[in-house]
Amino acid sequence: MRAKCIAFAHHKGGTGKTTSCINIAGGLAKKGKKVLVVDLDPQASATVGLGINKNYLPVSLYDALFDRCNNEGKIGIKDVIISTEIDNIHLVPATLDLAGILVSMHDTKDASRILNQILDEVRDNYDYILIDTPPSYSFFLINAIVAADHIVLPLDTGYFSMESIETFATILKDIEDELGVKKDINTVIVTKFQESKFHSLYQKISQRLPALSKLISLQDPIKKIEDEIKIYLSVRASFNGDLFLVPYSKEVYEAQKKGLPVSHCMPDGKIGGIYRGITQRMVDGISI
Repeated sequence: MRAKCIAFAHHKGGTGKTTSCINIAGGLAKKGKKVLVVDLDPQASATVGLGINKNYLPVSLYDALFDRCNNEGKIGIKDVIISTEIDNIHLVPATLDLAGILVSMHDTKDASRILNQILDEVRDNYDYILIDTPPSYSFFLINAIVAADHIVLPLDTGYFSMESIETFATILKDIEDELGVKKDINTVIVTKFQESKFHSLYQKISQRLPALSKLISLQDPIKKIEDEIKIYLSVRASFNGDLFLVPYSKEVYEAQKKGLPVSHCMPDGKIGGIYRGITQRMVDGISI
């Protein structure tokens, strides 16, 4: 069975892409799934977040991409995959060198499909391949979207804006028009959600869609904001997938400092339970 490929994608920074990627990887690993995390960000946050020192890597994703761009046939994706301290999670690590590959990718035939091509070599070895993307609209993001079977769009309430959803939907439409590759937003994860910030977030949405205010129940404010975001997404991005709210918690940052997912660091905490629920939905086959 070929791996299901999931891209955690957003052109903005600080939305929780890496956090979502690592913690869902941990949840899948706990369920006995073989997971490959691909760090497609030169900042190497996923690499560090899985306990790997990015400064002492003999090879990285850069080398596999460079080899493919130049048809050298010396270093493949299998040569740069490393184990982590977490059972069932392997990693394609990143280093700052990765930023230097963009020029070579741009000049390569089928530039948007390079990552998809090299991942084809290992898709039969894993149950899931999770791609962490950088905060930019570049060939990295395009390659991740093209390679993915499922797209997770993380949103941070601190940066939440209607424009960011519309811009990302436009990116997907551009990819469809230019490459003939149609991809949709399958899952949205609203990270760092704070109930105290609910009202300001709700106001942003209701200002855009005032008619919806008549439909809002005051009994469950969290459910209210969840429903509002779903409605806005369905209008602007043809979204009919699942949306999850992940509240702000120090548990996430404590786990990151230890280089572990919350599933392996604080599995019985509130956040651990939320990510277990998200992971279970993915295992059950949401929109895949």
